[in-house]
Amino acid sequence: MRGIVQSPFLASLFSFAIGTLFLALIAIFQGVLLLITSDVFARTPWWAYLGGLLGMLGLTANILLFPILGSVQTVILPILGQLLMSILIDHFGLFHTLLRPLSFIRFLGLISLIVGVLLIVFLPSYLQQKRQLMKETKEHAPSKFLWQLTGIIAGMLMSTQVAINSFLGKQLHSSIHATFISFSIGTFLVLVVVLTE
Repeated sequence: MRGIVQSPFLASLFSFAIGTLFLALIAIFQGVLLLITSDVFARTPWWAYLGGLLGMLGLTANILLFPILGSVQTVILPILGQLLMSILIDHFGLFHTLLRPLSFIRFLGLISLIVGVLLIVFLPSYLQQKRQLMKETKEHAPSKFLWQLTGIIAGMLMSTQVAINSFLGKQLHSSIHATFISFSIGTFLVLVVVLTE
């Protein structure tokens, strides 16, 4: 999509707008009101509406990262971020989620994933730089570390979005309604970015 529209933000807008439209249709079909009543809005904390912002940032970051990092890193690094953030959310019971302390088995799983990411993402880059030094090449490939870190953060944002949308779904008594609200906010925010780009 980005290759066709020549803008990561416009590609993100199309993705969010189509998702919002289909969620609206599903909500209407299920008899769910699309707007939030004033009493629900008053009793719901402000952060419960951040899901759309986080989703927009996570999706747009992935669109930006794909041509820089390639498909493997664009998929794997956000997964690492999702797992890290999910463990933090569970361990501390953030966003009113069920408290699930970090167990030894979960810790081993996290270490295994980190080792896997190091082998898949960072070891090949390290070996390539070592080969370039052995050839005494003066051209150095630019570091992708900040982009890779952005991928991990994007994944953390997406896990946070899931927890927030789950909480909003409980407040609205409908996961479809919560997802529609999240997508609507994300669509609006990306539209603002596209119009000011």
